[in-house]
Amino acid sequence: MALLFADAFDWPDWFDAASPFTHTPNAPLRTVTAAPILAIASSALVGLALGFAGFRRRDAGY
Repeated sequence: MALLFADAFDWPDWFDAASPFTHTPNAPLRTVTAAPILAIASSALVGLALGFAGFRRRDAGY
């Protein structure tokens, strides 16, 4: 949804760059390289690791 509204509301270019859909190539039209997919997957793994670390630190009242 954000990509649809970015052009209509004239949002900055960094907003488009924040979407993972701008970094993955269109498979039938362009050759697919591993670099963007690995970058997105590694950033997702870092986010998961930070989330799990924060979840373990929270006070659950046990």
